[in-house]
Formats: sequence, C-alpha cells, structure tokens
Amino acid sequence: DLEHIIHPKVSEAINKEVRESYDPYVIIMVPLLIETGYNKFVNRILVVDCALDTQIKRLINRDQETHESAKKIIGHQIEQKNRIKMAHDVIDNDMNTTIEDLENRVRKLHQFYLELSGK
Repeated sequence: DLEHIIHPKVSEAINKEVRESYDPYVIIMVPLLIETGYNKFVNRILVVDCALDTQIKRLINRDQETHESAKKIIGHQIEQKNRIKMAHDVIDNDMNTTIEDLENRVRKLHQFYLELSGK
C-alpha cells in the first residue's frame, strides 16, 4: 500500500527538520494530521477551521472539484466537532472572518507559542 511507503519517509523528513531547527517553535502542516496518526508526534494541535459549506465552496473553487467529490474528500476527514475537540488552538477562517481577524489571531498565537517555548 502506497501509504505504508510514504508515511515513514514523511515522518523521517519531518523529524529531521524539527531536530535541525533553531527556531523557538515549529509548525508542521499535515493534511489529515489526526487521521494519519501524526498528532502523536506534536505538542500542540492548531486547527484552522471553517463551516462545512465554506469548506465545500473552497474545494470547488480551488481544485475545480464537483460538489459530490468535495463532499467525498471531506468525508475522509475526522468530523469537525472531533477535530475541534482535539485541538489546543483554533483559528476561525470562515467566510465572514476578515484578514485583520486572521492576522490578529495569528499574532496572538505566535506570542503564546513563543512564551510556551521560553523565548
């Protein structure tokens, strides 16, 4: 199975990057973080979240997916309420969220992560 070949190599690459980093903290962007089990390798989980209808619209626009294929893709993900429950931090990125709102939330999280790292 392709997953069994790819995941160990991805894990190895991520671990190498983290070990060699001199930054106060590292953010790893992993699609399906919880579903693939990568969540056990991180200290905190940050979820960027939006409503299901927004997620479908964005998939259709970004990837030219059909409505049905977008729903199928989303169907492979952990349910939103469970994803939020497992998150330590959440950024709301719904249609009514402004760029300023996002920037403020990211700045606050950055400061918080620096404090957590002792920097």
